[in-house]
Amino acid sequence: MKLIKMECPYCGGELHVKEQDTVITCPYCSKTVVLDAEVQKTVINIRDEAKLKEAELNDRKYQEEQRRQEELKIEKFKKGKVGKFMIIFMVICALCMFTAFKEHKILAGLIAFLQLIILATSWLIATGHIQTIKGFKVPPFVMTMLACVLAVPFLMLFSTKTYETYVWPETELSARLPKPKSSYGTVNTSTSETLSVTVDKTGADDYASYVSQCRKTFTDDASEGSGFQGYDADGYLVKLSYDTTEKQMKIYAEAPEELDDIQWPISELASVLPSPSSAKGIVELDRADHLEVRFGEMDREAVKQYVDAVMEAGFTENYVRDEGSFSAANAEGYSVVIEAEPRSQMFLSLQAPKEETPVPEVQETTPEPTTEPSAVERSEPAAEPEPTKAPAVAGVRPEFRKYMEDYEAFYDEYIAFMQKYSSSDNSLSMMTDYMSLMGKLSEWESSIDAIDESELSDEELMLFNDVNLRVASKLNHAAITMN
Repeated sequence: MKLIKMECPYCGGELHVKEQDTVITCPYCSKTVVLDAEVQKTVINIRDEAKLKEAELNDRKYQEEQRRQEELKIEKFKKGKVGKFMIIFMVICALCMFTAFKEHKILAGLIAFLQLIILATSWLIATGHIQTIKGFKVPPFVMTMLACVLAVPFLMLFSTKTYETYVWPETELSARLPKPKSSYGTVNTSTSETLSVTVDKTGADDYASYVSQCRKTFTDDASEGSGFQGYDADGYLVKLSYDTTEKQMKIYAEAPEELDDIQWPISELASVLPSPSSAKGIVELDRADHLEVRFGEMDREAVKQYVDAVMEAGFTENYVRDEGSFSAANAEGYSVVIEAEPRSQMFLSLQAPKEETPVPEVQETTPEPTTEPSAVERSEPAAEPEPTKAPAVAGVRPEFRKYMEDYEAFYDEYIAFMQKYSSSDNSLSMMTDYMSLMGKLSEWESSIDAIDESELSDEELMLFNDVNLRVASKLNHAAITMN
């Protein structure tokens, strides 16, 4: 029960009046004081004001507590997983938006921008910067889920490939090819020597039709493996390939190389071979011990006749001959490789025998005794001198022959794998085997380079050259086949 303070009207003493009192006695002057209606009203007003102040104080404490709790909640949100997730999500949306606009995927970029706005608004609501949206209080969780749902149409639109149109070039090279049906794609290169075009939106039937049109003109050395390639009557090359997943056709065309008039070299090395019938070509290498020439205007029949002439000239040792290549050596150790190439060209490589380094003779000397042997020393038998190591027996060591057989077998495996790899539609699945084979190739190359030919016998050196010649011929033939 509250007490109201007031003064005694007679002596001025302090009186304490209870809320329900109407008459009180002054403790100082003992006079009776009647509380009239005005005093009662004052007492009631004082009482109400006290209650109002108490209510305001309580409300202020409540508001302070609520504000403190809200600050703790916001701080917890910022440091929590949800807050960190929203920040990361906003960064991702911003990156996606810029990437989509950069790649001209406008709809995908707008969706990413909308996601960013929704997430930013959700963040401002969660941190108390925004209370309502047009009078409605939307939970941040709901807006974040909406941004996540919009990721689905974004991915669909972003993954959709956009196509650009191209203009078919007007050059002498492009005029030799039929114009593709699709007008979508990219002209990668267009010069008088080279043409490269990627054609999009090309179905399998469209590709087959285009190959059929090219096959009518590009008939020389025409082949179809992983794609189509062939030469026309003037030596122009075309290569076609098709990606079934992307529905994309790639066209590559190349003008023939200009060959000049040449003369057969008059060097001592070139004199061991008959001169070819063609006077067109390029001398790619001309040294005293190595000659490489590429001849033009030599079809398969001309190459066959030249190989016959080379064999008549004595190149019959360990020869290997097939439809398009020939390799052999003569009795003096000269080795030759001949390859029939497209565009009626022939490649010729001639190497002189490698000179052997003479082994210096070792002269034995008998040391003169410096002192007279003692009686004990004379009683012991004299030690025989250590014999000098004899040179290697003529012939091929079994371990060397096995080494060269393994060397050639590895290259057979290497060529077979590369042919399969170049024609595969899913070369990525073969990448592990490819890397392993490359490691073995490096080891074999280092091992072969480390062989000192001066330490080999005549027979071993001949075997070494023959195997290397066969390997080079196989590699050249495989390269032509794969190209």
